[in-house]
Amino acid sequence: MAFLRELMSILMVSIWVGTVMSATTTATNALDVSQKGAAGLPPSSMADAVAQSLAANPGELSGACRQTLAGFAKDEALAVCTNLHQMVQIRTSKDSISAPIKAWMKGMCAAPACVPASLTSAGEQFKTGCAAEMQSGSMDAAAFYSILTTYQTIRTDGCPNLEKLDLCDQTLAGHIKKWTKKERPFFSVQKAAYCMECGPKIANQPSPETKSGKNSTKHPLCRGTASGSNTVDGLLGKPIVIALPAPNGSAKPTKPAKSS
Repeated sequence: MAFLRELMSILMVSIWVGTVMSATTTATNALDVSQKGAAGLPPSSMADAVAQSLAANPGELSGACRQTLAGFAKDEALAVCTNLHQMVQIRTSKDSISAPIKAWMKGMCAAPACVPASLTSAGEQFKTGCAAEMQSGSMDAAAFYSILTTYQTIRTDGCPNLEKLDLCDQTLAGHIKKWTKKERPFFSVQKAAYCMECGPKIANQPSPETKSGKNSTKHPLCRGTASGSNTVDGLLGKPIVIALPAPNGSAKPTKPAKSS
């Protein structure tokens, strides 16, 4: 009997140790993922990866502007909390806008929140390093700046509704000034990618109401694109901007309720 009691004690201790080790391993893995960021890259490799991505797809961004963005990746906390590596890939997707935007948001939402002071500093650095692009109305530059300056809105409005986002909603496509005025976050995407994904969905839908109150039957963004076509002739390399919808289903920012 004494032998059996000793054996049972050993077994119970072994089970307890195994449980503790398993929990420790899980916590360590979760911490490791958080430190690497959603892109799965160690912070030490983030700057090189961002720089290479920007160099391969310069778009409307000058060398100085790309260097400024790549410099953000050297700030490990900022690179992880903004999911910078996937952020810079949104504008280069050739066949979809929803996939890269949602992939970036998923990683950004899962990461620790950015320190407001870091975002403010990054925004000021961006305005300096990308001054020429901001002055010329570059959609790529304006979108990056929008993300940096409306980061909290994206986390508050977008993260809880990530799976429900319909980025093909026609009311979300518009001009930079429109979304800047409404204080909505917006993204720069390839026009070809927008039309590849959203063209077939909106082909038979009425366009949003015009200022006169009448529905337009024209779809200027994807005019001439065959529904379901795998190619969008003449649209490659032309960016457009897509806004993040507000929680109330409109493109307008949600105003806080007035206190009584």
